[in-house]
Amino acid sequence: MTLTDAKRYATFNAKAESLDERPMFKQAFAQQRCVIPLAAFWEWPTLPGGQKQRVRIARRDAKPLLVAGLWSLTPTPDGPLESCTIVTRPPTPDLLEVHDRMPALLLSKDLETWLSGPPHLARGAAMTSWEPRILQVTEA
Repeated sequence: MTLTDAKRYATFNAKAESLDERPMFKQAFAQQRCVIPLAAFWEWPTLPGGQKQRVRIARRDAKPLLVAGLWSLTPTPDGPLESCTIVTRPPTPDLLEVHDRMPALLLSKDLETWLSGPPHLARGAAMTSWEPRILQVTEA
């Protein structure tokens, strides 16, 4: 696979619900989980009237968001291609009006489970690990 071929298959998100079903993510979910720190993430919800508004979503306490991720290292004739993808999940109640998906945010207590626990427990951490009212949505 060349670097150009690899870029053609690039993805930015992987759904937590199907990580062990999709051939693209199955091995990484079993063996190559990571945590991606983010200051914030952005979405563009549709406002009444069809207009989109860019919003920034971050922790109220300004600490980094810790997001479940998968990584891979793909050999290519052009050299190794290091890549990662963000795991997503259905939104928490405080983000329902913003988007139908959100990054799988992890609490500190769930990091070890995500990184090295059995896949069924890791998926559980990615799907449920969050506390309400920690996030702040602001116009960006």
